[in-house]
Amino acid sequence: MAMPSDERPYELNYDPHSGILRLRLTGFWTEDTMRNFLGVFMPMISRLSLSHPDFMVLSDCRDYPVQSPAIGIAWARVLGADPAVTVPYAVVVGSILNKLQAERALVAPNVRIFTGMDDATAWLEAKRRDQAFE
Repeated sequence: MAMPSDERPYELNYDPHSGILRLRLTGFWTEDTMRNFLGVFMPMISRLSLSHPDFMVLSDCRDYPVQSPAIGIAWARVLGADPAVTVPYAVVVGSILNKLQAERALVAPNVRIFTGMDDATAWLEAKRRDQAFE
């Protein structure tokens, strides 16, 4: 289940072997970009929730700079205090400043922000082990 970029500033690719939905977000987004992304992302989340309820998300945001307040608010609605997405969600950002800003905006028990892909992957693997014992 892949979504080619076609010049879009996002890619989505679900790997059934690992159970991870991989996202790659780039560039500065407009509200239209966010709406278009959510039009693809949310239906994919819904489908995966039904077919693979133990899936996880790994979002590569290393080329996704700090966004406008409107985009931040949209992300908070998706991943914030009353999230639409409740699966383990690891976000990899490109700098400590981005990490601090993302942690302030995305406060949810299922979301963690990292500056390295290895740390994010290790956290998801630990979450997978925890799910196996629930």
